[in-house]
Amino acid sequence: MPTISHEVSNNGARDAYRAIAAQERALDRARRPKQCLLARKPALRQTVLTLLREEWSPEQIVGHLRRHHSGDPGETCAAPACR
Repeated sequence: MPTISHEVSNNGARDAYRAIAAQERALDRARRPKQCLLARKPALRQTVLTLLREEWSPEQIVGHLRRHHSGDPGETCAAPACR
């Protein structure tokens, strides 16, 4: 089923579809129950903040974290600057 048709059918069909209500439901479904990595790991957060203050790029920070925190898979992130 095409994406738009799926979106409309999941949110009230053609006659009852309301974009704002559909967006709110999507946001509710997307919420994660756990805190983000930087909120859970104060030392990691401090490292990222320090590197940002030193004007490192997000790509440089991710590379640094992968090299220096590779022992714990939960300590690195896939997205630039840990989102």
